[in-house]
Amino acid sequence: MMDMFLISGLQVLINDSGDVYASGYFAPEAQSMMKQALDKIVIKVRPQLIPLIEATKLQELPTNLGNKFGDIYELQMEQARNSRMNKLDKDGVPPQWEAYIKPLLHGSKYPDAKL
Repeated sequence: MMDMFLISGLQVLINDSGDVYASGYFAPEAQSMMKQALDKIVIKVRPQLIPLIEATKLQELPTNLGNKFGDIYELQMEQARNSRMNKLDKDGVPPQWEAYIKPLLHGSKYPDAKL
């Protein structure tokens, strides 16, 4: 967690450091040094990011990155099956096929569309 606080602090200093430069507290090369330090810490923390995110996620909001059960592919398949987009299809053909996709494939530009 200390690394996460360092990342947050460095990010704030990099994005909003005008006053510390104006006061002479930071030298001009401090900006590049802070960016280098941020890069090193992010590389160090990167392997723990997904477990950290998964540990803090709400149970009502499943993510495709993974879950505590390890069934990420099953979760993705379930989400795809239950997608609103799949409910729009009529006999396996999306409603936009006739109006948009078919004319485009045959060389005309949206003859029935009201754009």
